[in-house]
Amino acid sequence: MELQAFLCLRPDLFSSIAKYPIKLRAKCRTHQKPIYESLHFSIHSKPNALSALNEENRITVYSKPDSLSASMEYSPSNFSDSKEVTDYLKPKSLSTTWNEKPLSTLNENTQFTIFSKSQPFEETIQFFNSMPLKDTVTWNIFISASTKQAYFDSSLQLFVEMLTSHYHPDAFTIRAVLKAISGLNHLEFAEQIHGFVVKAAELYFDLVIITNLIDIYIKNSLIENARQLFDRTVERDVVVFTAMMRGYTEEENCEEALRLFREMVEEPIPPNEFSFSCVLRACANLLALEEGKQVHSYIIKEAVNSDVFVGTALVNLYANCGDMESSELAFTEIFEPSVISWNALIGGSISGEEALRFFNLMRFTDTKPDDITFGLLVRACDVNFGWGSMIHGAILKYNLQRDAFVWSALVVMYANCGHKFEAFRVFCEAKEMGNDPDEATLAFLLRSVGDVTQGKQLHTLIIKLRVSDNAAIASSLVSMYCENFFLKEAQEAFNRVSQPDVVLWTAIISGFAQGGEAARALQFYAKMVFEGFVTPNHYTYSSILSASSELVAIEEGKQIHSQILKSGNDVHSDVFVASGLVDMYARSGFIMEARKLFEKMPKRDIVSWNAMIIGLAQHGFAEEAIETFEELLKCRYIKPNHVTFVGVLSACSHRGLVEDGYQYFFSIKRVHGLEPTIDHYACMIDLVGRAGLLEEAKKLLVTMPFEPNELVWSTLLGACSIHGNIELGELSAKELIQLNPKDPATYVALSNIYASFGRWDDVKKVRNRMRARRVRKQPGKSWIRVDGSTHIFFAGHNKLHPQIESIFREIEELMGKIKDEGYMPMSELVLHDVEAARKEEILLNHSEKLAITFGLMNAPPGSTIRVFKNLRVCGDCHSATKFISKVMEREIVVRDAYRYHHFRDGSCSCKDFW
Repeated sequence: MELQAFLCLRPDLFSSIAKYPIKLRAKCRTHQKPIYESLHFSIHSKPNALSALNEENRITVYSKPDSLSASMEYSPSNFSDSKEVTDYLKPKSLSTTWNEKPLSTLNENTQFTIFSKSQPFEETIQFFNSMPLKDTVTWNIFISASTKQAYFDSSLQLFVEMLTSHYHPDAFTIRAVLKAISGLNHLEFAEQIHGFVVKAAELYFDLVIITNLIDIYIKNSLIENARQLFDRTVERDVVVFTAMMRGYTEEENCEEALRLFREMVEEPIPPNEFSFSCVLRACANLLALEEGKQVHSYIIKEAVNSDVFVGTALVNLYANCGDMESSELAFTEIFEPSVISWNALIGGSISGEEALRFFNLMRFTDTKPDDITFGLLVRACDVNFGWGSMIHGAILKYNLQRDAFVWSALVVMYANCGHKFEAFRVFCEAKEMGNDPDEATLAFLLRSVGDVTQGKQLHTLIIKLRVSDNAAIASSLVSMYCENFFLKEAQEAFNRVSQPDVVLWTAIISGFAQGGEAARALQFYAKMVFEGFVTPNHYTYSSILSASSELVAIEEGKQIHSQILKSGNDVHSDVFVASGLVDMYARSGFIMEARKLFEKMPKRDIVSWNAMIIGLAQHGFAEEAIETFEELLKCRYIKPNHVTFVGVLSACSHRGLVEDGYQYFFSIKRVHGLEPTIDHYACMIDLVGRAGLLEEAKKLLVTMPFEPNELVWSTLLGACSIHGNIELGELSAKELIQLNPKDPATYVALSNIYASFGRWDDVKKVRNRMRARRVRKQPGKSWIRVDGSTHIFFAGHNKLHPQIESIFREIEELMGKIKDEGYMPMSELVLHDVEAARKEEILLNHSEKLAITFGLMNAPPGSTIRVFKNLRVCGDCHSATKFISKVMEREIVVRDAYRYHHFRDGSCSCKDFW
């Protein structure tokens, strides 16, 4: 019968066979064509070919159990080395013709069984073709031989031919076929066999068949299908229970695996070594030490703790739960520990030293270490370069450097130890040996490469391997490029992935935010939310809040806050997200909102405390910042770090608390065991410099254990500009120009120092030097957001603004009001050689005054006016804003290049010290 004709007879049974690409290829050099073509089958059938199978939708068991069992009593091990017996078993048709009287089917099957177990499959085919008498047992032997030699596709073809030849499958047939199906992982065929079994009462109670079907469903992650079959099985044994438990453990539903174990014990069905191993693995995954100990007690009662499988599972359980003493004890009870047992002990070690101790003990036994052993050893010592290098030498001795698990562990070890070149070298050597890295290794190596050149080489390999659309690899590529400010390449890597996951979206958002493109980061976030395919997680929100903080984009920040609230308590209460919100509100000028969020946090880490301390310091609330720091010191499990002291010293600097500043500075090392960094010295120089102690500031600079950088010299120059110290200012400017000759701030500060002393010739020289070096002064500008729009004002250049005439009329009127309250223009701050009237006009055109006036004209009545400036606010604008806040009865917040100023009722939060 043709295959399609056979399918028409039983469409309900094997509808998937036609779709299955049956290609029976011989696994030997002598066969160049499919094995199926060498089978002497008659595939011509009659219309009633499967009448026996169709009758009452059930299967009639054809063979006699005694026949099969008798044929299976012979062990091939007794004959495989005996040429005489093997030659005797070969049918005469292989060399001549079958002239003797045919033996009984029983004897033929017995010979066929022994022959099939000791000879190549090609000769088994010839033996089968020569047999004059065949029955179901014959076919079972043939299918089993095919399956055992991994000719799984041949097994399925033979099964189909068996049915078309009018032989009826029995339980042994289905068992062999299911093993072949499992080898091919052919789910559709398995489902058809399942239906076949359901209709055959004799087969549905065969627990071996049920177990094989459960295993196939589990292999295809169809745990519910497996469970339905399990629940419908009336009489279950330990093997069926163990198969189901193993499935739940592999699906990481270890709680259900434990429940099944309890159910099995209660039935009662005594566990065996495999069920014990399975339940112990579930306990290990759950870190359920107490449950594991109860199982251990049961194991001791059953006296199977010396079994290598059970003992290894116990070692793994205790190691996973951190009880290495019990793990070692369980190991000593194993009768003959295998390499897997040793690996469990080494893999569970809490330190590299302990892992090496176990490895040295292993070397004194007959157990030979394998690739897993060395991979685990390397991972245990992945922060100790000396140990890692020593293990690398042993790996070369055992010639295991080609193994993917081993060399990927070596890559991780060298990278973690800071030897990125060695990591890259191991990777290249593995590649030369023909090993293609897995996706996890590529992703890790991308995060660890020493420079972007190596990263680009890896990117080329990734494209060659056609895995650039993998989200995990793309995430690492994006992070690598963004860290090196190759933002264009980062976006190209992102665009290669058709369906980015939340990790990749977070990588591109975080990368652009940290790469100075916060606005682009917000655009990516908006696109992610708009598309709606991915839900932001904790890390996404933390990254986008950082971008909002950089842009001081409070409207966008509030929208993100609203989305966080809607996402549920898990996200809103996350310490990283909450810290990001505190930082965002503080940096956007809403310090009170930041304080409220901080106080409501159910859990705080050092990042939260630092955000609050630095936020209060930047807003001029020095006392509150110091109080918050003192509160932090009372926390038992949180210790201040270097960033914390930058915030505390900044608070002291903004308020001029010199004595307190020194006290906290010295406590960094004496009390908290930290080494002061150059940032801490910069804060101290700023503190004493602002207080007018310029020689003391210079002494700190000269004696600090660091080479002064641009930050330190610019801090000292700023203090010289405030207090008018020409000599020290010239020194600072000279050093700064050597470090960064293109920074206009240095020239402007030096020019202002000269101008304050009326040294106009020196002012002219500085300006000529700027022109010669093509250094342009950064124009002062201020901006304000009203009704969702940002309005920018430049000092003296605002003719294009549509309301400029109204603004000037309003500001002149406003100046008159505050003069009546005592305001006096500080003309001496205008460092230009012009008349007094012109100086006052210049002051009137300062950008922050124009922005504040615009806000008073257009912002809702009673609302807070929030203005941002790119430079330090001048003394005259600071004085005028205090008077404006009093006269107009409005709170005004100004964020300049250094800090926040909160003006209210004629006073400022900085207490006039900035």
